[in-house]
Amino acid sequence: MDKKQTITIERKIGKITYLVQALPSEKATDTIHKKIEKLIVKDLQKKPGNPGFLASE
Repeated sequence: MDKKQTITIERKIGKITYLVQALPSEKATDTIHKKIEKLIVKDLQKKPGNPGFLASE
């Protein structure tokens, strides 16, 4: 049986700590750093009270 290893990366930006867990895939095109960036942007778009809020159209 092929056992896959989960990767956990922690990034702190200001007062927010992001924990990202990933299960590597041979078909993946994003790096873990790109995935973190996408998650942060998505999080900012959901929070209108956030100073870094990005309005989505």
